[in-house]
Amino acid sequence: MPKTSSILEKQLTEKIAVSDISSFLLSHGIIIAQPAVDLNGADLLALMEVKDGAKFARIQCKGRTLADPKSENTVSIKKSYVTGTFTLLLNVYYAYNSTEHLFCFFAYDIKGRPDLWKITDSEYRLTLSGKSFEEKLDLFRFTESRVKALKEIIRDSNVGKEFHYVFGKGKSAMPVIKAAGHASSP
Repeated sequence: MPKTSSILEKQLTEKIAVSDISSFLLSHGIIIAQPAVDLNGADLLALMEVKDGAKFARIQCKGRTLADPKSENTVSIKKSYVTGTFTLLLNVYYAYNSTEHLFCFFAYDIKGRPDLWKITDSEYRLTLSGKSFEEKLDLFRFTESRVKALKEIIRDSNVGKEFHYVFGKGKSAMPVIKAAGHASSP
């Protein structure tokens, strides 16, 4: 059973990651919305504009800390989340040299890199090592080219396929079904 302090540390790290990632996205012209609940891995929704039928990407934010070169940490994502516009933004704080690193993984990056993302029955798992994470994940740094790719993913998204749930009430009127028949007896 995890210690209470490690659970609280993880929750704090996740909140800091969401805040840092939100600021980063906003500074690059991507509008964010934070749903009250996490649906299909969406800690944030990333939009290019706010209007009826707006297209979006589902962003999952993760924050991890690595203390020194010998330390390790893992990131797990449910396999069912990794579809369509799903994007993982991973904020890594490396305490050894007090640096922060932001990485961006699109669904195809996770599915297409079994050398990085180990697959279990229900999730993808990435292991981070203080000694090698910078080099291993360099391709996935959230740079201008990845920001442009995220914007394209949003523009090309299929809103109808992103969420499969409808919440709320509705009323509907259906016409009365009329039936006619004919019977005969022998």
